[in-house]
Parts: sequence; structure tokens; C-alpha cells
Amino acid sequence: MRNIFWKLVLFVSVATLMSGMIISLFGVYYQDHMLAYSGLAVIALTCISWWIWVMVVIKSMWDFAQSTVENVFEIRLGIKDVRRLVEEYKNTTER
Repeated sequence: MRNIFWKLVLFVSVATLMSGMIISLFGVYYQDHMLAYSGLAVIALTCISWWIWVMVVIKSMWDFAQSTVENVFEIRLGIKDVRRLVEEYKNTTER
């Protein structure tokens, strides 16, 4: 499901950028400044929304990596506790 979502977002964003470029080129060709500026506005809005989306994705990846690091640290502490208990058990059985 997520793979389809990423492909859809990619397709829609590229299609929006291409349509903005085509609108802008038609505006330049026919010397219609409003049409050219409208195409540039579409391109700018797509780029801004893409940038915000990338920043949100990077933030979520950072949070996931941080929680993973914390969990690994807790696992290492647990392993140390188990190792200590095993050493204590060995010491008591050797007596």
C-alpha cells in the first residue's frame, strides 16, 4: 500500500511540475504574462510543498533512528544484567 502511495505522490508531483512548465511556456509563447506567471506559481507551489514534505519525512526518519538507538542501548543494559547474573550464578556454584 505504501509503495503505491509513494509512486502516486511522485507521479502527481512530476505531472504538476510539467503542467506548470507547459502553462508557463504557452504564456511566454503567446506573450500572456498572467499565463506565464500562473505556470511559474504552480511550479513554485509544487517545489515548496515538496520541500516541506521532504523535511517532514527526514524528521520522521530521525525520530525513528533516535528511538532505535535508545532501544538498542536498553537491550545492551539488559544483556549486561544477564551477564552479571550468570557470573554470580557461576560463582555460587563453584563454592
